[in-house]
Amino acid sequence: MTQAGNRSGGSDCQAGHLPVHFSHDLGGEPEFDHFASLAATICGTPTAAVTLIAGDMQWIKGAVGVGREAMPANRSFCAHTVRANRFLSIGDATADDRFRDNPLVTGTDHIRFYAGMPLVIDHEPVGALCVIDTKARDEGLKPEQRQALEMLAAQASLQLQLRRALAERDGAVRELNAVVGQLSWAATHDHLTGVGNRAMLRRTLNGRVGKDAGPFGLLAIDVDHFKQINDSFGHQAGDELLKEIARRLTMALRLEDIVIRLGGDEFAIVLDRVADDATLSQLAERLLAAMRPPFIYEGRALECRITIGGARWPFHSPRADDVVRYADAALYEAKSRGRGIFALFEQEMLATRAQRRLEIDRARHALAAGQVVPFYQPKVDLQHGTILGLEALLRILEPGCSAIMPHAIAAAFDEAEIAQAIGHSMLTQVLRDMRGWLDAGLQFGRVAINVSATEIGDPNYASRLLAALAQHGIAPAMLELEILENVLLDQRSAAVLASVRTLSDAGVRIAFDDFGTGYAALAHLPSFPVDTIKIDQLFVRELDNGANQAIVRALLALAAELGLEAIAEGVETPQQAAQLRALGCTVAQGFLFSKPIPAGDVASKLSRKPRTARRPHARPVTEPRLPSCRAA
Repeated sequence: MTQAGNRSGGSDCQAGHLPVHFSHDLGGEPEFDHFASLAATICGTPTAAVTLIAGDMQWIKGAVGVGREAMPANRSFCAHTVRANRFLSIGDATADDRFRDNPLVTGTDHIRFYAGMPLVIDHEPVGALCVIDTKARDEGLKPEQRQALEMLAAQASLQLQLRRALAERDGAVRELNAVVGQLSWAATHDHLTGVGNRAMLRRTLNGRVGKDAGPFGLLAIDVDHFKQINDSFGHQAGDELLKEIARRLTMALRLEDIVIRLGGDEFAIVLDRVADDATLSQLAERLLAAMRPPFIYEGRALECRITIGGARWPFHSPRADDVVRYADAALYEAKSRGRGIFALFEQEMLATRAQRRLEIDRARHALAAGQVVPFYQPKVDLQHGTILGLEALLRILEPGCSAIMPHAIAAAFDEAEIAQAIGHSMLTQVLRDMRGWLDAGLQFGRVAINVSATEIGDPNYASRLLAALAQHGIAPAMLELEILENVLLDQRSAAVLASVRTLSDAGVRIAFDDFGTGYAALAHLPSFPVDTIKIDQLFVRELDNGANQAIVRALLALAAELGLEAIAEGVETPQQAAQLRALGCTVAQGFLFSKPIPAGDVASKLSRKPRTARRPHARPVTEPRLPSCRAA
């Protein structure tokens, strides 16, 4: 029963109409050869076979007197047995219209007689046990031969069913093992980046801590300004950045080191065989260097800078939990120093971190309780004592306490979400106060408000601010943003510059706060659209010092040369005011004129416009005069 040629003969059994009944273990097996041999002996034929029909092919599971080549099912006698699902006997194939042109009949196989009993599994025919002869047998099989063939087919079917059950069991076991493996992987790995997760960190640390364990280092890592990237470019960009950072961390380390993503933009690394601070620092610096090239996402360059804190086991502590806590404390210290650096744990960092947590918790509570409010300090004309404008200063009003200064929540300004919430609350209240003063016909000049690096580094900040001004009906020129010069050294300086230019073009005034305390502001003056510089109170307090006088004189000359307004901060005595006037300073603020006061007390210090000339957005034509210039 070998394959003979490519003609299908006259068979009406088309393979495309046959279902795939059985597809497990189609290859031959000796046990089924035994079934074929018994069938041939009982039926007195030279050939017998156990066949399987799978799709459009016939396969030989066991045979005697015939080759084992597979053949197309549309040439197969057994396919007819499967289709009919009953005993089939062909006395003389040359006389049967279905087979007379079949290549198995006309070719070298020269089949004349065929008798086949279907093999059935779960009530489905899957193949046949057949006997074949090259001589015709018009009488077919004897009754006892047919009965024996039926019994052998039943036994062969049971063996096939057993094999299928075993195969299905093995397949189920393989699938279960695969699922278990996937679950095990998922339990210890981060699905986004493919690196380890918190569970792996716990498992790794538990395995590394022991009597005979070798020293190791632990790095705690934050991605710098990740929230701004998410907000500016979308979460897909943020996800791709996290994957790139995980890849760079992995590539920069040794094979034995383990990279962990703790969640969000937080990573950790367990460094094997780190016995001294120098090795830990070198590996950390290698990671910082790996992050310096920008990540290109859809044609745009994204910064993937990181900040790192580190600790060593067992040098800093023999407890794994302590090492984790210490690395985290070092990370907070590094962030407070300006980010993008590595800090190694020192004991005093624990107190610093505890203080930071208190400050952050205090800020959250104050925001939730509506205790973050603006106080206002006038800016005055040094010659005439008239109010030229106001600066809005953040204060916290806790029940039973005096107004609390912003340094009490300083750490909160390093946390993007809280810093933006504080900024939004302050801006909303300041604009509401300005609207109320305008509606009351009060003249207050411009109001300055401080903006943090976190806020103005958000590319959406400018559009939100301009929308808020429009909502309250405030002309942009009536608002001034005060920016600390260290903001210009921040990694978001490009975003800061874009926001500042947008706001300046819209009419918002820009001031450099604490000017002269560093070099950043001087370096950036040509590229920033600055309107005002504020001379730091450090120089004002000690104007008797000749060097300080020279600095103030130089700053005033620089402002005049560039056409900028100069304001002296922290003026507390009449002598300081007189010295500033002598140096050519015309505008100042400080306790000499007024302490910062609540919004409700501002009206008593301001003059009113004539009702007939009231225009809410117009520049004031006259300035109010303070009753006196003594310290308050």
